[in-house]
Amino acid sequence: MYSVSRIARRLYSSAAEIPKGFWWLKYGELAAVSKPKAKSDLEYLKNNGVTHLVSLTETVPDFHGVDLTSVHMPVENGGMNSIEQANDFYKLVEQVGANGGSVALHCGEGQGRASVLLACYAVKADSLKAEEAIQRIRQNRPNAISNEERENLVKAYEKSLKQ
Repeated sequence: MYSVSRIARRLYSSAAEIPKGFWWLKYGELAAVSKPKAKSDLEYLKNNGVTHLVSLTETVPDFHGVDLTSVHMPVENGGMNSIEQANDFYKLVEQVGANGGSVALHCGEGQGRASVLLACYAVKADSLKAEEAIQRIRQNRPNAISNEERENLVKAYEKSLKQ
């Protein structure tokens, strides 16, 4: 029989392996994560099928010793993504998926820059309206896309697809 403390320790050790902010937008294809801070974060991604890590931060995390393909698409902290970047990101995810891989995306906390690109991806990949895509992201990250400027970029991306 397990003691409460032993069960708690087991639950904690399992949860501790999951990097902060990790979740799948499309299981096995596209995930989000906060900026990896430890090698164990990167190992978790690799062990869960991630082959490419897209960094939106100004600097790229150290990937030494973990076999992940690094893609750097920098946007300054607090800065805005662009429609061009959303298109490039969509193409990357589709190309990686066609080759059997999967992508994880991060900025600092995964609530601003990364969430905008995830919402734009959902608009195009799943034929969603911008508001629907934003709500889908907020189901997993309640504080995501937290200002009107970011919401407007997702709406502009949706509009650009109709032209």
